[in-house]
Amino acid sequence: MNKRRLFLASTLIGAMSLGSYTIAGGHGSCKHGKKGGEYSEQRMEKKVTRMTEKLGLSAEQSEQMKAAMKSNHETVKGFREQMRTLHESMRSLNPDAADFDTQLGSLANQKGELVRQMTIAKGKKRQAMAKILTPEQ
Repeated sequence: MNKRRLFLASTLIGAMSLGSYTIAGGHGSCKHGKKGGEYSEQRMEKKVTRMTEKLGLSAEQSEQMKAAMKSNHETVKGFREQMRTLHESMRSLNPDAADFDTQLGSLANQKGELVRQMTIAKGKKRQAMAKILTPEQ
């Protein structure tokens, strides 16, 4: 199979695997059919409620946890948008181009840096949440 056919086949398979996501909920929806913001709010509330019950959080601690989660959510949302843009750029690469390897390497480096930043953000959220808790909790 030549490079072009292989590229087209992999693109088609990728599009087919995304089909259930887009058909079920539309762009920007989760598998439950709710828009991202609404789903995130419900999920965050559920997490904070569970933490409050298990750890005995005060009302002030619960609010601080919500704030930490919201702040992280906004940060990660920006990273997800950047990741989506990178994926579109990768899909639009021409495998027959003379500088394909260079372009692909550049996009791979950008993706690696983005994953690094997302990992750091996740760690900082965990750190912020740990600071809210008392040593007993």
